[in-house]
Order: sequence, then structure tokens, then C-alpha cells
Amino acid sequence: MTVVVSSLDLFCAVIALLAIGKGFWASGKLQVVHKMIGQAFSTHCDDSSFVPAGSRSLNIYILKDDHNIYEADAYGQIYKDPSVPTWIINSTWSVQSNVTLTINIMNVKKSDQGILSCRIDTDNQGTKERVIAYLFVHDKKFDHLCPTHWELYPPRHTCIHLVDVKKEWLEASRHCYGLNKAHLVVIHDEAFDRFLSNYIRSLPEGVWIGLSNRETRDKFIWTTGKQAVYTNWRPFSLQSPTDVVCVVKIVRDGQWLDSRCDFTSPFVCEKKAAVYTSVDIKTYEVLIAYTVIIILMIILFMAVMVRPQYFKSRASPEDDVADDGMPTGAAHARMSTRSAASARSGASGGQKGSTAGSSDKQEQDGREEYAAEDDGEDGKNRRLTIVTYD
Repeated sequence: MTVVVSSLDLFCAVIALLAIGKGFWASGKLQVVHKMIGQAFSTHCDDSSFVPAGSRSLNIYILKDDHNIYEADAYGQIYKDPSVPTWIINSTWSVQSNVTLTINIMNVKKSDQGILSCRIDTDNQGTKERVIAYLFVHDKKFDHLCPTHWELYPPRHTCIHLVDVKKEWLEASRHCYGLNKAHLVVIHDEAFDRFLSNYIRSLPEGVWIGLSNRETRDKFIWTTGKQAVYTNWRPFSLQSPTDVVCVVKIVRDGQWLDSRCDFTSPFVCEKKAAVYTSVDIKTYEVLIAYTVIIILMIILFMAVMVRPQYFKSRASPEDDVADDGMPTGAAHARMSTRSAASARSGASGGQKGSTAGSSDKQEQDGREEYAAEDDGEDGKNRRLTIVTYD
């Protein structure tokens, strides 16, 4: 009897072996938590979400950055790391030996930041483990660093965004560029690769990443123009390295697989996060309020100082006469100026004698003195004397 095994059957068999070797992969969206120092944080681990049905949980562990910080069984706590004294950890076991574990931190510190994982020993399925939360602790305002629906990844100060719409690789790259000039995600190290694996784990298949050999057949280049240094190729990948291929990150195991670029898949976009500001939004509001108050005070001061001069310059002729009929200071000055101009005009023309009324000129010690008299309309006699010097 001849057995024919297709490439698809072989591929499925490899996937099954990887799944058995790595254990059950839990679906569900990753809990990425951003907290300011001093805020509260809470998360939980429920074995029903990633332990196969029919298995009994024996021990449960909490790991922070792959280091065991807590262990318990159905009888109670076995171990708790002294480095997390403020963490309140409680485990609840059911009759069927199913367990739910909760973690509460009332006052988050910078040292609490890390990757929190839950590991469970079972009676017939070995050990199961999954990341339950990425906890990032900030000492500055962070909510304005990424656009809405984008996820901040502080270690690289970058923002990522999962687009759950299937597109060809080139279309996906163009779509990312249309989102604030972003690009398909670039993976430079294992830590970010692991974070991305958890970030996309709610999808059934895989996502495009920004790696391809479209530009150069002999090497893979990121969409940013840099050559790939860190890689995470799945076994049996790159069977035909001379073909034009683009790279998919598989959801189940997080590894990379070469694929035809005209296939369609969801994708992840990436862009640089905004820079931290030295003052937060509330401080900006206070500064703006103070600035407006100062400007209003300057305008009020100028109005108080300029207003009297304005109305004085606009005064009517009747305002220039005092109650006793004599001109006021401003009116007298105008009359003197006009009379002086008239007297000079008469002197330059060689005219001597009377002008509007009677006038005379006296010279003494290089000094010229003009005197003019005039009867006003009110019948009162006024005399103006102008003295000039050589």
C-alpha cells in the first residue's frame, strides 16, 4: 500500500507537534497596563482560560520577568518573594481543583514594572504558562504619547497598532504610511518579539511584519531600510531564498514564516511615540490663564493712561475759556503761537506798524521786542508781547 503525503499534511503535522511541545496556547487579548507611580493595579489568572478541560491544577505560580515570585497550592501559599512585599496575592481553589488567582498592588512603584506570567502544574497535561499582563510604570504623563487605539511600548518609545483587515503586503505597507506616516512593524530584539506575540494572540493566524526581500533578493530588509539582524524563523522557512517573499509572524508560536507578498493578512503598524513634555496639560492650562490675565491688565493700564489725554485733545473751543472770560493755559499757548508767527511774518516783509490792532517794535541790546494789542469780540483789550534774540 502506498501512502501519499502532501505538503499541506506535512505542514499540519509540524504545527501539531509544535503545539504538543509548547502546550496549549491561550487566546484572548493581552492586558497591557500603563500606570503612574502611586496608582493602583489589579490583574488575575484563571486556569480555565488556558488549561485544557479535564485537567486538575496542582500548583500555581506567578512570575515576573521569568522569575518566580509566588507559589501556592490548594492548601495555601507556599512561597512569596520578599521583593514584592506590597503585592496582595490571593488564590481561590474550587472542588474540581480549578484555581483563580488575583494580584492587587495599591501603590505602584517603578520596581513593580515587568512582564507578569501565570504558570500552572496540572495532573495530566504538564505545565501550562501564559503572560497575563505587561505592567509599565511611568513617572511622567503618558496618555498623549500615542494616538487613540495605538499601544505604547515604552522600552522602545514606540506605538503599535493592529489592523485586523486582510491586505497584501504592499497594500498593508501603504495603509500604515497613511496613518501618520507609520510603517509595518520592525522587530529588533527578542523582548519586543515576545511582546508582539502576546499582542496579536487574539487573531487566528498571523500578521504581516515589515520584513521582505523585495528590494534585494539575497537579504531581508525592514521597511525602515535596515537589514535584519535579529530573526525568529520557523523551521522549514526560506525553502526558496531566491523568490520574492514577505514575512508573516505566526500567532500560535510567534515565529516568522516567508510567504508570497500577494497573499492577504492582517498587519501591525508602528510609529515613533511623541516626546515627553516637561509640563503636563493642567500646567499648560494654568500658564495660559496667567498669560491672559497679564495681557488684560496691560490693556487696562493703557486704557487708563491714554483715555484722559485723548479726551483733552478732543476738547471744544468753549472749554478753552475760563469762567472769568480769560483763555485757559492751552488756549493762551495757541494764541501766543499764532501771534508769534504773524509777528515774524510782518518783520520779514519789512512791515512796521499795526497789524490786527496796533503794534510797535523796540530794539535794545540785540533784543527785539514786539508788542501787539487787540480788542477782542467781548470788548476787552488784550496785549501780547514777544521777545526775540539775535
